[in-house]
Amino acid sequence: MKQQVNPLVFSIISFECLFGTGTMEWIPVWLRGLHTNVWISFAAYALLSTAFAYLVLRSAQRLSGGFSGCTMLDLYLGKRVGGVLNLCLAGAFIVCSARTLSLCAWLMHYAALPYTPGIALILLCLLTPVQLLHGGMDALFRFQTALYWPTLILALLLLCVSFKDADFANLLPVTASVHASVMQVISRTLDLLPGITLIMVYLPVFIQLGITSRQSFINYLWASAGVIALNMLNLVIVLSVLGPFEGASLQWPILEIVRIQKMTGPLLERLDLIFFLTVIICMISAVNLSMYGAYRIFVHYVHPRSLHTMVWAIVALVLFAVIPDDFDSLDRVYAYVFRFFEFVTFGLLLAIWLRGRVHTRNGRDTA
Repeated sequence: MKQQVNPLVFSIISFECLFGTGTMEWIPVWLRGLHTNVWISFAAYALLSTAFAYLVLRSAQRLSGGFSGCTMLDLYLGKRVGGVLNLCLAGAFIVCSARTLSLCAWLMHYAALPYTPGIALILLCLLTPVQLLHGGMDALFRFQTALYWPTLILALLLLCVSFKDADFANLLPVTASVHASVMQVISRTLDLLPGITLIMVYLPVFIQLGITSRQSFINYLWASAGVIALNMLNLVIVLSVLGPFEGASLQWPILEIVRIQKMTGPLLERLDLIFFLTVIICMISAVNLSMYGAYRIFVHYVHPRSLHTMVWAIVALVLFAVIPDDFDSLDRVYAYVFRFFEFVTFGLLLAIWLRGRVHTRNGRDTA
């Protein structure tokens, strides 16, 4: 296991945690608030993501001294309080998995399989996560890293093809920014960072497996920069091809942009389905990481006699969350739960950093 888990694997896992489902649902929400002035909020998101990378370094330095807990919450809050929040975090991962599965099934129904029942598509999407839960962490990391480069390269190629219909004049501001709208959209920058909750689970795993704090910081910083660059590329494509107003009216503008591309050839005529395949892989990867995060937390505290029993229990919880078939309610629960944990994570990391600064200053004064 240690031979396989190297800094590059940590970069890939961090990238996939931070990037999420790849549907870019935040773009139309931001465009409705600011149009082309959306770059103000994007700059705030980039700064926030970079600041979190630095705070991760400070936390990794504390983890390097020996850590036997489950997540970084144990490091900050102790075993009892941290244990309660860890179990709540596992429940949040269940909700995230259910939401992503529902979204994946809906997109498959919309783009390729309109006559297939939704529950059949959900069960189809669950096949890979269930097998990876049975296979363990080694199987999870192998799957995530094996599909990473092919998916990323194919998606980048198809996104670059979309620039042939671009009008870069659409990137210029067309409306004056409104202070209230700016504040509202800046407050939603955390919508792009739900993956920080997964970092709370996976960073201690890599530290325990021998990744140094310096390596974790450098590779996490590369992953964070890659996610920022890819999000910026998607935003530029939406603005340049569709414009701010049409882009704000679509739920998934990136999928629609690739769909309108016309190329000749038996395979290239349906570029949208090829690109849709990369989105499905991103969504399945997000489900894999969320479900295994919940599985790891539950196993740490419940200590089941059979790990296979815990696997099926988690699958049953995910299906139970999907059964109501009310995506809007599930989406609201997801937003509230993960916003809470994002505030908790940033607050704790900032508190740890400030405490370290105070101790350093006190040490200098004493010397």
